[in-house]
Amino acid sequence: MEKEKKEKSLLKDVILTTLVLVLIAVIAGGLLAAVNKFTHIDEAEKLSAKLASVYTTDKGFTSNLMDGSSISGADASGSVLGAYMPKDGTRNVILHASGKGAYKGTVEIMVIIEDYNIKSVAKYVSNETPGLGSKAFEVEYLDKYKGDIKDIDGFELAKNGGTIDAVSGATKTSTALVNAVNAAVKYYKDNIDAILKAGGQTNE
Repeated sequence: MEKEKKEKSLLKDVILTTLVLVLIAVIAGGLLAAVNKFTHIDEAEKLSAKLASVYTTDKGFTSNLMDGSSISGADASGSVLGAYMPKDGTRNVILHASGKGAYKGTVEIMVIIEDYNIKSVAKYVSNETPGLGSKAFEVEYLDKYKGDIKDIDGFELAKNGGTIDAVSGATKTSTALVNAVNAAVKYYKDNIDAILKAGGQTNE
């Protein structure tokens, strides 16, 4: 009889413990879902916000104009992740590009090109050290890339014989930035007709 009571008591404890653990799991899952809902950054919203911050228009932007094979316009050191155009009748092309070689991996930028002329370069994503690598994304430095690109294949740092000075103390970040801009330049020159056609414009 005593043994039976102990077995029933043990079974009761097991069931109670199981119910408590299930309840804890449910509560924890609910809390994680709530936190994720309020902290999750939607990539599409992030991209839309960045496009609006680098180019002013009330007409909106096209969706990604890249096709499945267009990434071939970049080499191993950089790549183009997206191509967009404002719906304002201009031939501005906004390229989302990334470059390898940064101290903390890769950097991502937005490059606006119109009629083979770089109008602006802006940071999209970078985890570089504030005060050092981040100096490579200051407007004054990024403006060094502005200008005509019709007769050039890309940019080089001064230490490699080019015209772009590396940011002091941030050579790796400067290198990654060059790689990203060059990816954008090459992609634009290789695919401009297809981009403009997809965006409802012509290269004339």
